[in-house]
Amino acid sequence: MNDYAEVVAPRTVRLQRTLNAPIGKVWSYLTESELRRRWFAGGPLEPKVGGALTLTFHNSELSTAPLPERFAQFEGMVEHSTLTRFEPPHVLGFYFGGEGAELVFELQADGERTLLTLTHHNLASRAAMVDVSGGWHAHVGLLQDLLAGHAPREFWAEVHAAEAEYQRRIPEDA
Repeated sequence: MNDYAEVVAPRTVRLQRTLNAPIGKVWSYLTESELRRRWFAGGPLEPKVGGALTLTFHNSELSTAPLPERFAQFEGMVEHSTLTRFEPPHVLGFYFGGEGAELVFELQADGERTLLTLTHHNLASRAAMVDVSGGWHAHVGLLQDLLAGHAPREFWAEVHAAEAEYQRRIPEDA
């Protein structure tokens, strides 16, 4: 397994990470607003296919470093979505990241650890693929740190480094 997301189909990227927590705890960090807010975005989730998901972004809370200017426009942003998949504690899917883009988290238990597979489908362009890959790289890194009980990594430095790497890794014709 590679720490970096990979292009797995046209306009689709997949990131896999092993998390040091049992599947039920990881599921809680995906579905419970206050836990999700610590590594991604908070907000209520209606637990059923077709249910509403509201994501409120407070990226300034993910790091002790100042919020980069290019991300300031997203601070406090609210995105309304619909669940496309809800299969506790294994699969959570919802629309996210632009017109028709779907994000799917799949969890597979491995004893006291969990394999997380994140697939972001139907992204609008290569630029969107680079952008979401860098973001997911950093957000899932925070989740790894939280679940392992480690001090959280420096989020914005992680975003910056990951975006540069994905510019290199994702082919121009992806």
